[in-house]
Amino acid sequence: MRTTMTTRSIPGGLRGAVLASLLGLPGALAAQSAPLPSDLAATATSAPLAPALAATAVVVPRPAARPELAPPPVNVGLPPARPRARDPYLPAAQWNDESRGPLWTRVMMSALEGHGAEVPATIPADIATWCPGYEQASLRDRRAFWTGLMSGIAYYESRFQPEVVGAGLYHGLLQIYPSTADAVDCRADSGSELQSGTANLSCAVRIMSVVVPDHDVVAAGGRGIANQWGPMSHGWVRDEIAEWTRSQDYCQIAPLDTVPRPQDRPYALLTTPGPAGAPVRG
Repeated sequence: MRTTMTTRSIPGGLRGAVLASLLGLPGALAAQSAPLPSDLAATATSAPLAPALAATAVVVPRPAARPELAPPPVNVGLPPARPRARDPYLPAAQWNDESRGPLWTRVMMSALEGHGAEVPATIPADIATWCPGYEQASLRDRRAFWTGLMSGIAYYESRFQPEVVGAGLYHGLLQIYPSTADAVDCRADSGSELQSGTANLSCAVRIMSVVVPDHDVVAAGGRGIANQWGPMSHGWVRDEIAEWTRSQDYCQIAPLDTVPRPQDRPYALLTTPGPAGAPVRG
């Protein structure tokens, strides 16, 4: 039978020495204890540390770092992209003298380039009445025409007051009905949201992108823009707005002298004799 000796069976004077040897305490502490008998010393020095003691001796938790002392992250990737420069072009619009007018103009120009791109791509059948140079104009000038046109309508709809509510039903610069806004998936589809000038104009472009391509007119026969905005149903309003849009730079027909002339023939071709026997023109 194997006999297991514990520290309880060791005399009091020897117990400290056994523990010091098992735990690997400094020699100075071990020296203060009485020397061990040869059989106990061999057992103490050859016995491995208990698993619990070994784990306690090796795994020492490190203190958590203080967030305020942590170094800031270093961006080692590509530099952030710079925002696209804003187009400095500000076409004529009837609200441009208002404090927020230039912003409204840029919002409409941007919307007509984005979700309303189908509007300037359309050439309405009655466009000559409104903008004679539209057909040959650039897309930017076409967007300018539609922006100027809607600014004229906004004057008759709201006098450029974004918070106006008409008959308790129609809201904002262009007096949009919330149900109409919802039908064309406008982000602003409630009365309070449509009283934001920029949201109202963005929604108006969504409405335009439905009626202008579908009807293929600006306002003839009560269709197109006239189908959605009441002032355009009055002949005198249409005449006043059309007179204004026709006078703007973006609606002018380019003069003929701006058309590039064909390149002159090289002088050598003019002085080179033709083949023998070719008739000579007088």
